[in-house]
Amino acid sequence: MATIRPFRGLRYDLPSAGDPAELLAPPYDVVDEAGRAALAQRSANNCVHVILPEGDGDEKYGRGAREFAGLVERALTRDAEPSLYVYHQRFTAEGREYTRKGFICLIELTSFGAGPVLPHERTLSGPKEDRLKLMRACGAHLELVFGMFSDPERRWEQAVSAQLGAPVLEARFDGSHHTLYRVADAAAVAAVQGVLEGRSVYIADGHHR
Repeated sequence: MATIRPFRGLRYDLPSAGDPAELLAPPYDVVDEAGRAALAQRSANNCVHVILPEGDGDEKYGRGAREFAGLVERALTRDAEPSLYVYHQRFTAEGREYTRKGFICLIELTSFGAGPVLPHERTLSGPKEDRLKLMRACGAHLELVFGMFSDPERRWEQAVSAQLGAPVLEARFDGSHHTLYRVADAAAVAAVQGVLEGRSVYIADGHHR
């Protein structure tokens, strides 16, 4: 079974960090050089400074660590209680509006391909080494791995719906509306953990992250 845990998230301290729309960036592997420059100009606190640090060779990882340390000092806050982070992404495709709903959590590591966390594609050693070096330099998990699991009755969503409250981040970016909620209620967290019992999680995107 997939074992998940809440965690004390380190997230943007709003509004002191700035306009949320100026702080976000797409996944690192879809950002080209011009896109990176445009994102970096938006704000000194834009996350692209950390996930795609400047520099040649391995020196960029030290630069990323310094950028991350600066963010921690001036623009981030750490939640006092372990939490799940519910994420809604509203977007339009082929003239119809959709809302993708999920949650951010810790998940127990298992041997690659052994389950209950299952991949669907092969990975490349270069991107894996790159992301691992940056993660180790910063001492933090900087990017999300996108997983999917079967829950046709949407039990996990029912478990957290009464606990959402005001969002901790809300922004329109890259054609989508992004909303993040924090759920610290122990009963709600336990209910979501129960939904994952006996279920597999399939990596849909972010194999290298």
